[in-house]
Formats: sequence, C-alpha cells, structure tokens
Amino acid sequence: NGSKVSYDKLLLANGSANTIPPIDGIGKDGVYTLRGLNDALNIKERLEKSEKVVIIGGGIQGLEIAWILHQHGKKVTIVELLSRVMYNQIDDEASKILRNTIESYGIKVLTDKAVKKIVGGESIEKIVIDENTELNCDIAIYSTGIKPNIDLVANTRIETAKGILVNNKMETNIKNIYAAGDIAEFNHRVPGLWNIAIAQGKAAGYNICGKETLYENITPVTTLNAFGISLFSMGRIEQTQFTKMLINQGSGADDYKKIFVSDNKIVGAIVIGDTKKSPLLKSAIEQEVTFSDAELAERSADELLEQLKKSYK
Repeated sequence: NGSKVSYDKLLLANGSANTIPPIDGIGKDGVYTLRGLNDALNIKERLEKSEKVVIIGGGIQGLEIAWILHQHGKKVTIVELLSRVMYNQIDDEASKILRNTIESYGIKVLTDKAVKKIVGGESIEKIVIDENTELNCDIAIYSTGIKPNIDLVANTRIETAKGILVNNKMETNIKNIYAAGDIAEFNHRVPGLWNIAIAQGKAAGYNICGKETLYENITPVTTLNAFGISLFSMGRIEQTQFTKMLINQGSGADDYKKIFVSDNKIVGAIVIGDTKKSPLLKSAIEQEVTFSDAELAERSADELLEQLKKSYK
C-alpha cells in the first residue's frame, strides 16, 4: 500500500506460483490451475456441470488431480509434453508400470504431445494438439511446473536467477536478507519440495536468530498415492549420477524396486508397491552409508534392503 516498514533482518519466504504454459487460449473460462483454496473452489464449482476433463501435465499434481476426478465419475485425459509421466522423478520402466496402471482405470494418457491451442468462445470447448488430434472437454486443468515469486525484488540489488540466490546459510548477496523455500535457489536448483522448504526455513530461522547453522542438501523425496498403488522416488536417478543398479521387479505394480549406487553408496531409489522401507533408504542416502564390493555383488534390491535393516538394528 506504499507504506514503509523498517527491519533489522528480513526473510523472503513468499513461495512460487504455478507456471502458465504458453498456449493460445489459456485464459478462457473453464481453464484452471490448482495452487490455493480459491482455485480448488472454482474448479469444484465448474465440475458440477462438467463431464470431460483434460489435465495438461503428467507430473505429481496432474496425476493426483486426474485420480480424484476419475473417482468422482469424470472422463479424464492426461496430456504430457515429455515422453513419460513423472518424467523428473522416475525412470522409463517405472513410468510404463504407472502408465499401464493409470490406463487400466479408463483414464487416457497422451505423451510426447503439446497442447497447441484451447478453442471455444469465451469458454473452453476443446483443446487442439495437432491437425489429427482434438479433444472435446468441458474443463482443462494445467500443472506444468512452478515459477518462484521473485517479482517483489525485481528492482533491488538482490541477485536472482530462476529464484533468489542464497548461500548455505540461506542468506542472499545482501547481509541480513535471507530467502527459503520455493523462492530460494541453492546450488542452481529450486526443488519446489515441501521437505526441502522445511529444512531451508529452519536453517534461515536459526541464522536470523544468531545461531549459525549451515543448510545441507536434503534428499529430494517424491511420493504418489493414487491409482491403487504407492510410489516413492528419492535422490539421484539420472543415468549420469550412478554406476550400478540393484533391481527387484515382480509382476505388475505390486513389487518394483530400483536402488541406484555410486562409489558404493546408495544415491537414489524408486519403489512401487511396498514403500514401508523408504525411511531406510532415505537414511542410507543422507548418511552416505558405504557398502563393500561383496555386499553389492549380484544382489537384488530386496537383499540390499535386508542388509540395511540389519545394520540399523
């Protein structure tokens, strides 16, 4: 409102907003994103007179919305720009299992597809993917990533890239100004994950109060409970980030495990089905538990988990 407030120390924790994809017609009535309570209420009101729903984006939020709407009797189609759902959290094989499970409920999944245009008068009537593919729908909900809310500091000396740049005390380039959570960029990353925001907030709070604390990278953890399965992914799963994989794959989506190892340490994991051992894996990653060559030789993921379980007793 133009008033000024003085401070000794300042914490910027004003989060992020959902990215608005550059689609012609994205502002039409009946096109939504889900970020806050008002978004949810607006979607709920529209759904009372809607049957066909298109979800733009096959990440965690898009999938969870698709599952909930399916349970409420809506006809749902998911459109994902990249080659698989949950592209950043799971690998090809896990994504195939997840996709097959989703489609078994009658939910349509389109990957490698970009929405070119949203068509209708003032209100959405259909989305256009290409000259051969159009989807009639009453409502579209997009979930295509986040954008840190850095506009607030646009005309200041605070340094930004994607987010506000911070050091391992969560301090910006200006003394006594801190940032934490979805707005903060640490080591070139804005993870946008709740467990990381909590840890950054704690580190910032301690340092603001004069108790010097260094933020250490928290293992990114993603969980999905939908489509009748439980799934979690944690740590580093990119091909360039590990040297060995330990695998357990049962039939379908009830028993799939991959543990990724680098320098004889667990660096990441993907599990579909029995997720009870996820705390074991998280602790092993964060504590950098080292295994011998013999402990890793010709072992399945389950066998390594049993070894871990014994070591924590």
